[in-house]
Amino acid sequence: MHSDRLDRAAIEQAICGRELPNDQPEHCRRCGGELWEGQPATLRVTRTTGETRWEIVGIWCPVCAPHELESSTLGAEDTLVEIEIAAGQLHPETWLQAVRPDVIDTASAHDEGGTDIDVGAVLMEVADGGE
Repeated sequence: MHSDRLDRAAIEQAICGRELPNDQPEHCRRCGGELWEGQPATLRVTRTTGETRWEIVGIWCPVCAPHELESSTLGAEDTLVEIEIAAGQLHPETWLQAVRPDVIDTASAHDEGGTDIDVGAVLMEVADGGE
């Protein structure tokens, strides 16, 4: 783990039961494969330093999942979490959610040797078509 400052148990508690951001099924960020209830997956979650809410910014199937963070987002804390995908239901609505979270790596812009990502610059590059 890059940083021991981030509390593993608190992160896992915040992620457990969290609704996944997309419609069913989820899709792997790298290969595009479908992810359904009962399958394992890895999430990248981030939060602005000093905030309490973690945002899900990526999901991968077990084959494509990164095993460590190679960079962190400028002004944020980033975490990779292995999860199992479960179904949540409140009749008639159903959704996919994260259960059995296990933190596998953390990083923050304040870690020594980390590479910071300027999210604004990345979003501008994407908007310009990657040029």
